[in-house]
Amino acid sequence: MTLSQPQLVQGVNQPRDEVLLTCFDGAQTILVSIPRLALDDFVRQRGWGPLAPSDQDFLVDINRFVLLPLIQGKYESGQVAQRTNPQTGRSITLITLSRPDLDRGIKHVLEFDSLTEKIELGLVASIPDLPVQGPGPHFEFNKDGVIDFASPAALDREGNNIGRLRKLHPTLRDLARQLSEALASGNAPHVVLARRVDEYRKQIDQPIEMIDFSLLYVEGVRLANAEDAAREEIAKREVPPLAETERETIQTLLELHGTFILSTAAGAELIAAEERYQRRPRAEREYRAAAVDFAQSLQNHPAIITPDAAEFVLGAAQQISEGANPERSGVVGTSAVQNVAIVLAAGAVIGALPVLGNAIAGGEGLVFAYLTGLLASQSLTKSQTFASVIAPLIVKIDQASRIDFSKIRNFLISIQSKARVLVKKSKNFHWLLKAIDWVNPGHLPFNLNLLRKITEFPLSPETIRVLEIDNIIFIGDLVQKTEIELFQFPGIDRSMVNEIKEYLASVGFHLGMEIRNWPPENIEDAIKNAVDPDLSI
Repeated sequence: MTLSQPQLVQGVNQPRDEVLLTCFDGAQTILVSIPRLALDDFVRQRGWGPLAPSDQDFLVDINRFVLLPLIQGKYESGQVAQRTNPQTGRSITLITLSRPDLDRGIKHVLEFDSLTEKIELGLVASIPDLPVQGPGPHFEFNKDGVIDFASPAALDREGNNIGRLRKLHPTLRDLARQLSEALASGNAPHVVLARRVDEYRKQIDQPIEMIDFSLLYVEGVRLANAEDAAREEIAKREVPPLAETERETIQTLLELHGTFILSTAAGAELIAAEERYQRRPRAEREYRAAAVDFAQSLQNHPAIITPDAAEFVLGAAQQISEGANPERSGVVGTSAVQNVAIVLAAGAVIGALPVLGNAIAGGEGLVFAYLTGLLASQSLTKSQTFASVIAPLIVKIDQASRIDFSKIRNFLISIQSKARVLVKKSKNFHWLLKAIDWVNPGHLPFNLNLLRKITEFPLSPETIRVLEIDNIIFIGDLVQKTEIELFQFPGIDRSMVNEIKEYLASVGFHLGMEIRNWPPENIEDAIKNAVDPDLSI
């Protein structure tokens, strides 16, 4: 029986003395244990020094694909044991990787002293996080570094990705249980949030076959809203802050919930229907046109994407809003365009990374090793989401080749005007703007909208007054603030923050952007040289 790709057990579920992975053999979950002492000895003998537990987790995560043959071999030869869950009493098959196994399996370790120096000097900005690919065909880089179809996922007759659901379900269930118990302890001041967690737990804490994914989607939305409201109350000091473990648990739960629900046909259709409901017919036509235009830009570039993959994406985009079931065709079209855009953005970011230059060698796992060294750095711990997305995309690259990822970066820059229109027309693609800005950081300071005063745009007088009190004069000042920072402003409320977010989204911006060289030394000269937003967004 062939095992599925290993998945790292996330966050709060990682024990102190071992790193855990899970696989699935088609009938049951397999637990893989790697002792932390063995990992520590492994890196010390290579002169890398001791690693924090989070860095050990990441080292295993980035190597989980090359560890699979070792895990598969132990599974087939019967080198397994049984472990009992003390909380549930259930027994699970266990495979343990030893210190010699690590010598044979972990190859992607890179000395990164020079890179660390560049990070400390500020030459590497925080790498943009990318979403995981959603429903529909997935894409990856083939052995030649060209975007192509990935191996098809295991879907059931309803279109649910059962393999992914089975991997995520135990973790989601445990997170919901832990959060429910934590919020119920002590004085329990977060009553509404606790109630929503309990309702979510009722939906997720049952066999996959019994879960109503539509109801789970709704409870996920209500839980996210309750978490938003709790953060607002905490910012206003109406309730005490959540404990660090509680905050990490709910963030992990909501992130995994998004991946989980997108693995279901019902969840994907509900998300598409939600966005369609918010768009008027004219806006829907404009979104379809933007998606088709973006897909059209992928045609006739065989060094970037195979003709078959490019043609499929274009055909799928052309089906948006068509047919007897426009929601379903919208899912197909949006998913195809978004999935290929994720791979394109990932390749472009690799092409923009420093140290190795334009050509990245595949030999000895250098691509993976480079990312390991880069992302294991304490300076870039927030970039692990990017690494977890990129690793499976480059696993097929020919180990003997040298892949020029700068071609991917240059291609994305060349079609950025079409990509920015797509971002403007659909909230599904707002993550793409961060990736474009990161690989082409010189663009942002010359966008005319950044140089305009907030009074030039249709924000309410109350919102403008609150912003001006805190010295927010230009849109460029505003986009660099995070949502949490906005809630620190005296007199601001949720409706004002939502108004700001909706306005920024309408012009292709978002909160928390990083803009180099802001503010310009001379605003008037910068405005004269600015790029027209109709061309740049």
